Amino acid sequence: MKGDGEVGGNPDAAAAELDRAMSQLGALGAQLHTNVGGAPLDEPRFEVIFDVVTGRGGALWLHPTRSPVWSDYPAESQSRYGIWWSLGWPYETSVAMGGWSTRAASTAILA
Repeated sequence: MKGDGEVGGNPDAAAAELDRAMSQLGALGAQLHTNVGGAPLDEPRFEVIFDVVTGRGGALWLHPTRSPVWSDYPAESQSRYGIWWSLGWPYETSVAMGGWSTRAASTAILA
């Protein structure tokens, strides 16, 4: 069974490990959260990750990061209505893809 790797908050180290996983271990790509430590994926520092996946013909699995602790309204301490997943996940996934999808147009993306 082939797998995928997950990318963390140090893009250069993650890209090096991802390259190793894809070239030596048979990984097919990587999972990316829709933001990394609160930073959007279209920051230039994340380009090394897209370069590795694209260069090796792999895929990115995009996963939203919102959770119940993301309140629906400023007055709440956490979500009471589940908007974080019912509307938040599709929104966050769309926003994450919008910023870099044209630069990584040849990369397979599973969202």
